[in-house]
Parts: sequence; structure tokens; C-alpha cells
Amino acid sequence: MNNLIRIADGRRPWAFFPDVDGILREFYDSPVSTGNTSADSRRLAMDVIEADTAYVVTADMPGISRDELSVTIDKNVLTISAEPKDEVSQNGRKVLRHERYSGKYARSLRLGEDIDEDQVSAEYRDGVLRLAIPKKAAVAPRQVDVKID
Repeated sequence: MNNLIRIADGRRPWAFFPDVDGILREFYDSPVSTGNTSADSRRLAMDVIEADTAYVVTADMPGISRDELSVTIDKNVLTISAEPKDEVSQNGRKVLRHERYSGKYARSLRLGEDIDEDQVSAEYRDGVLRLAIPKKAAVAPRQVDVKID
């Protein structure tokens, strides 16, 4: 009895094969679009690791050249942005399928108050951006000897 499907819950009776149904529906809606235009498809995947002396940020940015990449730190907010060029619609060619996102996207994150903005180092190779953001040296309490006369 567990293999029965209720039709009353809003599903179409022919939707026994949702993958095939989705492919056919998307083709008739727009034969060139894949339907994957959500913000997640443009989201910049990144890892942020906090070590004792620095924050390490690694971001995957495949297909982005150094000219299209921007990294800023302002008031302890790190912003990584890129604007890849739209190569598909250039040259008056007929586009049959356009899945890669072209346009501006960015990610921002707030870092701790203890960062040293002047000592940030960046490396961009093979579509991967690596940032090392050192922390300021902690101010250690100092004992002052007071001479009493």
C-alpha cells in the first residue's frame, strides 16, 4: 500500500516520472533556457578558515580573468566581486543554448575587528582566489614598575 500515489495533493497524474516531465515542460517553455537562473547558480563558492594568526579565504572563480576580478576590504568587510564578459552574444552569432552566467556577482562577509588590512596577501591561479588576511598582534598587558621614593 505504500506505493500508491495520491492525485489529490496537486500533482498531475502523468507526473510519475518527474525528471522527464520537467525536461519536456522546460523545453516547451523555452528551448534555450535551462531554468537554472537562480541566485545560487551565480553564487561564489568560498571557504573561510580562521587560524591563530590569520583568516584564510579561498574562493572558486572559474573562467574569471584577473581583469574581471575585484577584491576590497572596507571597515572589516571583505567583498569579492567579478563581472565576466558575455562572450556568447558577441559577434552576432546564433545562440542555441546559453547556460553560463554573464553579469556581475559579488560576495561580502564581515571579518573580525582584529584584522591587519595593510598586510593582506592575495594569489589568483587556475580560477581559485586565495587570500591571507593576518590578524593584528594582540596587545599583551605590560607591567610597569613604579619606584616609590
